[in-house]
Amino acid sequence: MADTVKVQVHEVKVAGVKTGDYHASIRITPNNQERWKGDPRFSKRDAQGRAFVTLGAEPSGPGRLVSSLDRPTDVAANQTSAVVPTPGGEDAAIESLLQGDANYKDDAVYTFFPETQGGYNSNSYVAGILQAAGLHRPVFPLSMPGYVTPLPANYFQP
Repeated sequence: MADTVKVQVHEVKVAGVKTGDYHASIRITPNNQERWKGDPRFSKRDAQGRAFVTLGAEPSGPGRLVSSLDRPTDVAANQTSAVVPTPGGEDAAIESLLQGDANYKDDAVYTFFPETQGGYNSNSYVAGILQAAGLHRPVFPLSMPGYVTPLPANYFQP
C-alpha cells in the first residue's frame, strides 16, 4: 500500500553546490489507483508502476512564485519524506490539494528567505496548500526556509 500524501524534501543546490537548506514538495500516490486512472495529472509512475503526481513551486520572472506539477527535481526518487495523515479520506485530500493548486494564480511574491525578507518560497507553497486543504504539515529536523511561513489560504481559493 502506498502512503497517499507525503511531503518530500531534497537539499537545494546553487550552481551545483549544496546549500544546507531544503526544498519541499508534495507527492500524491493514490492507494485507489483505479479512481484516478485516466486523470492526466497522474502521468508519472513509481518503481512499482503506481501513478503519482507531485505539487511544487519555484521562482519565475522578477520575484514571482509559480506552482508546477512534476518538476524534475520533485519527481526524483529517494528523497527524504514524511507521510501526511488524511483523516477525511484519501480522495477528499487529493481533490482538495489538486483544486488548491489549480486555484493558485502564480501571484505570490518570491523570496529565498521569507522569514527575514518577507514574501514566500516553494516551502511556503507546500505548507500553505496543506493548511488550505486542512492537512497538517510534518516536521523535519532540517533547514527549510519558508516552511513556517505558509502562503495564506486565500491564495488557494477561486
